[in-house]
Amino acid sequence: MLSYRRELDGLRALAVIAVMTYHANLEVFNLQIFQGGFFGVDVFFVLSGYLITAIIRRDMEKGSFSFLSFYWRRAKRIIPVYFFVLMISLLGAYLFFDIVSWKEFSKSLKSALLFYSNNYFLIQDGYFANNERETLLHTWSLSVEWQFYLIFPLFIFLLSKIAHRYTFSIILASSLLSFVFSYTEIFVFSNYDFAFYSLSTRWWELSTGALITYINRESILEKINNNVLEVIMMTSVFILMFMMFFVDSKAPHPSFHALLVIIATSSYILFANKGELITDVFSLKPIVFLGTISYGMYLWHQPIYVFFRTLKYDQIRNEQFLLLLIITIGLSYFTFKIIETPFRRSLGNKSILASILLLFSLTYIGSNVGKLSPIPSEDISFGGSIAKHENGGNCHGQIENGIYCHFNKKAEYKIITLGDSHLGALLGSLNAYIDNNKKTSWIDLTAGGSYPFHVFWPEDHNDYKRYGIITDNIIEALNEIDLKNTTILYGQYMIGQLDHLNTTDMTKSQKKDKVVSDLQNLQKRVDRLILVYQTPLFPVKSKEMAQKTVNREFNYIQKKILYSELENKMDINKFITSKKESYEVLDRVKGDNVIRIYPENALCDDNYCYAKRKRDGIDVYDDSHASIHGAKKIFRLIEPYLP
Repeated sequence: MLSYRRELDGLRALAVIAVMTYHANLEVFNLQIFQGGFFGVDVFFVLSGYLITAIIRRDMEKGSFSFLSFYWRRAKRIIPVYFFVLMISLLGAYLFFDIVSWKEFSKSLKSALLFYSNNYFLIQDGYFANNERETLLHTWSLSVEWQFYLIFPLFIFLLSKIAHRYTFSIILASSLLSFVFSYTEIFVFSNYDFAFYSLSTRWWELSTGALITYINRESILEKINNNVLEVIMMTSVFILMFMMFFVDSKAPHPSFHALLVIIATSSYILFANKGELITDVFSLKPIVFLGTISYGMYLWHQPIYVFFRTLKYDQIRNEQFLLLLIITIGLSYFTFKIIETPFRRSLGNKSILASILLLFSLTYIGSNVGKLSPIPSEDISFGGSIAKHENGGNCHGQIENGIYCHFNKKAEYKIITLGDSHLGALLGSLNAYIDNNKKTSWIDLTAGGSYPFHVFWPEDHNDYKRYGIITDNIIEALNEIDLKNTTILYGQYMIGQLDHLNTTDMTKSQKKDKVVSDLQNLQKRVDRLILVYQTPLFPVKSKEMAQKTVNREFNYIQKKILYSELENKMDINKFITSKKESYEVLDRVKGDNVIRIYPENALCDDNYCYAKRKRDGIDVYDDSHASIHGAKKIFRLIEPYLP
C-alpha cells in the first residue's frame, strides 16, 4: 500500500513552484504567470490525505497502530523546521517592520505557533487581498492539515471498530457533505473566506486523498492499456497546468475549479506508472529534489518575499524572482539537511522534545516583545480600527452583519456616518469627539468598498453579494432610525465607485445620476448633510516609503532623523485633474443644509498635496486613506459643523 514514489515528489515540486510563483505576482507581457498557483495547496491537501491514511491503514493492518506514535511522527516531520522558520521570521519582522505591522505579525505568529492561523486569517481581509504583505499567511494550510491530523486518525480508528465494512462509504459520504457545505457557504451564504480557510470546507480535499488508499492501484494498472494510462496522465497534468496558469482568484474557491484539480491530482496518484512519459518526467532527479525539499520551500518563500518587498521593491521582477527562488532553495536544502533529516531519523526523542519546546518558547516570548519604532503608530494606522462595537469588533464594517455601533443612545442630537473606508479613516477622531460630547449620539454605518444605496461592482466580482447585503442593511437601518435632529457625515472613494466596469444595470452617467439622486433624497430627510470630498490619491504609499527609508539605517537615532526629513508630495495640478469627476458629482447635490468638506484644505498648499511633510507625521498612509494623524487634521475641518 505504501512505498516511496518519486513521481509524487515531482508533483509536490509542481505544486510548490506554482504557489511560489503565484505569491510573487510575476507578469510577462502584462499576464500573470501561474495566476491560479494557489491550486498548489489543493494538490498538497490530496497528497497529505493520501499519505497519512496510507500510514494509518498500514499500521492498523499490522496491528501496530498507536495514536501516540502517529502524532509523534507527524510532530517530528512538521514542527521542528516549522518553528525554526517562525523564529527566523520573528527576527526579520522585529528588524524590518514598523510598529503596526509588528503588532499584526505578533498576533499571526501566535496563531501559527498554535496551528490555528487559518481561523486567525479568516477574520482578516482575505487570502487574495493579503498575500503580498502577510508574512505568515501561508501557514493557514498547515493549520488545516494539522487539525485534520488530529481528527482523522480517530475517525478512521472508530470506523474500523464499529463500521469496518462501511469505512470507505462513510469517508466518501463525509467528503461529499464537506463539498456540498463548501458550495453552500460560497454560493448561498457568500462566506468566501470561511469556505477558503475552514477545515470543514477543505475536508473533502484531504479525505479524497484518503479514499484513494482504498482503491487497489496495482490491480487497476494491470488491467489498463499503457496508451490509456498515458492519456489519463497527460490529461491530469494538463488540467493541473491549465488551472494553475489560467484560472485566477476571481473564481470562488474552493468550488468547481478546485474539484477539477482534486480529480486530476487523484488520477495522477492512481495512474502514475514507471515507463510512462509523464511519470518519468516527474521522476527526474532535479524535479524530485525540489519535491523533497518542497516543505521547506513552502515555509521559507513567503517570509522571504515579504521582507524583500519591505526592504526593496513592492513588485518582484522576474530576475529578482530567480534570485529569491535560489535563496529559498538554498535555505530549504539547509534546513532539510540540518533540521528535517536529523529530527526524523537520528535524534533521540528527548532531544527532539527539548528542541521543540525551546523553539516554541523563544518564539512565543519573542512575539510578546514590544518594538521601538521611529515611525509613530498613529502615522500608519487606520482610524476605523479605534471605535469598537460591544461585541469587540471594529464599528467600521459591522453593518455587514446587520448590526451597528450606537453611542450615547439617549442623546438629543445624532450623527450618522455613512460611506466606505475613506470616511472610516476618520472614525477614530469622531470617536474621541463623541467621548467628550455626551449630548450627541453617533451611529456608524460605514463599510469598506461599499456605496450605501446600490452595488456598483460587477456581478462577477467575489464581493458582489457581500456588498448587496451591506447595501440592504444600510437602507433598512436608515428606514428604521429616527432622522430627527440628525447630521449625516458622508464620504466615499467616488472615483473607484464610478470606474467599476462591466456593471450590467447602468452606464457611468447613470451611476452619477444615481449618486446625486440618493444623496439629494438623504439631504431632504436630515438636518444637515456633510459631504467629505475625495482625499488626494498619491502615487507612492507613505507607509511603505517610510519603512524602506528607515530600514537603510540600523542606528535608531539615524532612523528618527531619516523619518523626520522624509517627504511625500504630489503636484497640486495632478490632484486637481484626478479629483474633477468625483467632485462634479458631489457638487450637484444642492441644499442649504449641505456642508462641503475638502480634505485638500488640510493636506495641500498652493503647489503640492502632502501625504507626509518634513518634520511632521504621515497624513495619508497608503495611496488615499488618511492615517490617524492625518484624520485629526481633516476632522478639524468637520468639527465646527457637528452638533
